[in-house]
Amino acid sequence: MAIENKKLSTMLSDIKGSDYKIAKKSFDKFRKEGESKSLLAFIKAFTSSKSGLIYDEGKKVLFDIKDESAVDVIFQALADPELTKDTNMLCSVLWEAGMDCKDKLNELIAIAMGGDSNTVLEVLTVIENMDILFPVDEIANCKFNIIEAMEESTDEIKNQLSQGLIEVLDQMVE
Repeated sequence: MAIENKKLSTMLSDIKGSDYKIAKKSFDKFRKEGESKSLLAFIKAFTSSKSGLIYDEGKKVLFDIKDESAVDVIFQALADPELTKDTNMLCSVLWEAGMDCKDKLNELIAIAMGGDSNTVLEVLTVIENMDILFPVDEIANCKFNIIEAMEESTDEIKNQLSQGLIEVLDQMVE
């Protein structure tokens, strides 16, 4: 059952606030009745809250998503400049919720290389949990992009994790 627009607006407003008890009721309602089409608004609502409890509860809701169409929404969120500070959390949702990202390998690599060492770690975890083989040319292109980013980076930890990502990709060739 879909959430009516007025109910959705009220829920999102409650989630943006700082009163955890009020927000918790809206989280529970979103868990039961939320749809992928309102997921991006939901993400923006809880990530804009000043309450750490509300932020953590929002993550829990995302970790439990089982709707396959949510993958595209998470990638929309990852591309949204408003949510840049939440990149690592959004990447963790991909593996925590067991989302199928097999069609998003190049996007994942771009996200990893555009982020910090924690982003690379989150993306590495997503890719390690993929159970698929890719064409050699796709893997080669991904590895090229990683190597290029490593050459421009002075972050030793990010480069070590990026090297680990290359090693994982080497095992995923058809």
